[in-house]
Amino acid sequence: MISSVLVRKALGFSALFLVLVGCEKPKGNLSDDLLPEGDILSFKSTQGAPFQWETIKADSIVTDNLSALMLGVYNDPHTGTANYSNQFQVRLSSNASVITNRAEIEIDSVNLTMAISSVYGSEDFAHQMEVYQLAEDLNVDSTYYSNRIFNTEQTNLVVDTAGMLKFSPDEIVVNGDTLGAQFKLPLKKELGEYLLKNSTDDNFLNNKNFAEYFKGLQVKSVSIPGSGDGSVAVVNPSSIYSNLDIYYHYTSDPDSTYKYQLIVSGNSVRSTTILHDFTGSEAELELNNTGEATYGLIKTGGGLFAKFHIDKLDSLKALAPIGIAQAELFLPVKRDVMAEKFGPSKNLILVELNEDGTLRLLPDQLEGSSYFGGAYDEEKGGYTFHIARFIQQYSIRTDEFFGFGLIPASGGVSANRTLLLKAEEDGLRPELIVYFTRL
Repeated sequence: MISSVLVRKALGFSALFLVLVGCEKPKGNLSDDLLPEGDILSFKSTQGAPFQWETIKADSIVTDNLSALMLGVYNDPHTGTANYSNQFQVRLSSNASVITNRAEIEIDSVNLTMAISSVYGSEDFAHQMEVYQLAEDLNVDSTYYSNRIFNTEQTNLVVDTAGMLKFSPDEIVVNGDTLGAQFKLPLKKELGEYLLKNSTDDNFLNNKNFAEYFKGLQVKSVSIPGSGDGSVAVVNPSSIYSNLDIYYHYTSDPDSTYKYQLIVSGNSVRSTTILHDFTGSEAELELNNTGEATYGLIKTGGGLFAKFHIDKLDSLKALAPIGIAQAELFLPVKRDVMAEKFGPSKNLILVELNEDGTLRLLPDQLEGSSYFGGAYDEEKGGYTFHIARFIQQYSIRTDEFFGFGLIPASGGVSANRTLLLKAEEDGLRPELIVYFTRL
């Protein structure tokens, strides 16, 4: 039996301590069959600031052909501005009509409609939208990253009188019919003329020919939101409401009305470009080494990830050999006004950082997410990770440890920002508790 006084002396610091908690093993551990029936001790991060945080600029992420397109812009005082724009192919409909008498076609209107699955941010924020014709091919075999800038033609295709656009996730009613959430952008007639009047039958022979003639569209918001404002729509490219509709008539029959519909579909090559600007934000202070952010900062879309160390974790090595029964890491979040609009992330991934900044998975992840954790728990107010296998290996490691990293999951189809508490606030604090026995 080892006394708690001797254990505290062995650790030799006040922020972390060992407590003799008795012989009953904690529930939900991995090591019931591996540990002897001796006394189980605990190592716990407590008072002060035992976690040392750092904000890291994330690498760009792959954003081509994901299930959703992200569109819009928001400005967060902690993590800066993020602007999401889209590039996508427009394809021929399977039941498209044959275009005849091109010389007599007169374009009446052109409308781009895109389905909305959900909206981050304020539904009252008004976007100034711009649409451009792509000047480069979108290739299904290419990989497109979130920081990719695409070549476009110079003309903004949105009509001058279109006004501002607000994103809403609500259904709409048109002529008595209830339709899914969507937004509509009126485009200039010149686009319809290019597609219908100036084309040939060969251009519309198949989707390959059509993509060579019309490479696709870019859609973006050029609005500049104030601090704490903005919105981002989750756009569904596979919806029946995502279309490019061209309305026209023939000069020989001015009273006629026709519609030619081109579609955006799951087969459309597509990509989201995400541009981050940290100017004036707390993130800028840390990235430029000119100050410290109030919270640990995480931002999706290739924005930011958090790096942290746990002070005195090496003290466990002084007690080796030990057997780890359970190791639970809890990371609480700050719930501010922006958190109701843009976060926190539904899931975070805990990794180990290598010396060169690359990431290494923890061995506990092999047990699956139901054990490892990482899902945001609204009731607890944070994220819980179980890292017994990592701590077991760490207790006997001799190589240098360069810290933990926290990265957001689903970064290409979400607009979340997460603030992690660095110290105790509202009764919550970051904490690591390790239950172990001396071998």
